[in-house]
Amino acid sequence: MQFGGNSNLFSLGVLKFTSAHSAWLLDLSNAANVISATSTDNFGTTTSANQQYINLDARLGKRFYQTGHPKVVSFQTLALEGD
Repeated sequence: MQFGGNSNLFSLGVLKFTSAHSAWLLDLSNAANVISATSTDNFGTTTSANQQYINLDARLGKRFYQTGHPKVVSFQTLALEGD
């Protein structure tokens, strides 16, 4: 399992290791955005331009691990992503 949180509300994934240096990845993350704005045209008409949305992303792919230093492991992920 892997999990995280930052500008996203959450990220939750599952790793299935196929060797010491690679794993399959299935990951779901979600984010919420709220935009509050107004727009004024050349005639002085002001219009509200508020937007709120929540999106869910899914990612499926292969992750590759490299060890360059005994205490550091880097990785790259090659995946298909959709939302």
